[in-house]
This record gives sequence, C-alpha cells and structure tokens, in this order.
Amino acid sequence: MAERTLIILKPDAIQRRLAGQIIERFERKGFRLAAAKLLWISMEQARRHYAV
Repeated sequence: MAERTLIILKPDAIQRRLAGQIIERFERKGFRLAAAKLLWISMEQARRHYAV
C-alpha cells in the first residue's frame, strides 16, 4: 500500500504564485501528485479548524 501525504499551502503561497514551484520541489523528491483541490473557506471554517 502506498503512503499518502496531505500538503496544505498557506494563503500567502497562493498570493505569491508559488504553488507551482512548491509542487515541483515535491516532485523532484519523488512525490507524485495524485490530486489537487483549491478551496476558499469561510472565516468560521478557519476558526473551527484552527481552534485551540
């Protein structure tokens, strides 16, 4: 069974248009991109996700 890794890019990486470069770095290390999804979450979702 292959291992899977979840990569979450921070908003500033998207704003600075670094997503492609970041993905390329992972691919150079031997990771294979299986899927990608771009989501815009609400402030409430962010609060729940990062709740301490």
